[in-house]
Amino acid sequence: MREEPAIKNAVAGAIHWPQSCGCRDPRILTRRYAGIFDAEGGHVERGDALGLRKKGFSWALKLMSEQLVKAEHAIVCLGPWSPHLLRQFGYFMGISRHIPTF
Repeated sequence: MREEPAIKNAVAGAIHWPQSCGCRDPRILTRRYAGIFDAEGGHVERGDALGLRKKGFSWALKLMSEQLVKAEHAIVCLGPWSPHLLRQFGYFMGISRHIPTF
């Protein structure tokens, strides 16, 4: 395949989705999801993902409230900005060639 030389085998199939969905305002969407989470008994805190630190076999993040949160696992969901954060921990991932830079 000329377009993807790394793919050696024939492609078994594909999905063409001409009417994909989009989000006009991700901030409003995030706030609404947070509202649902809060209404269901969850608790939302604010922090800076770039402050995430690896401490031995656990992770730590200082919240805006100055509280330090520690956990055995961390889930990074920053979309195209995830590789920027994860690089400092030795993780390398490629999402797209069109990743916004800082």
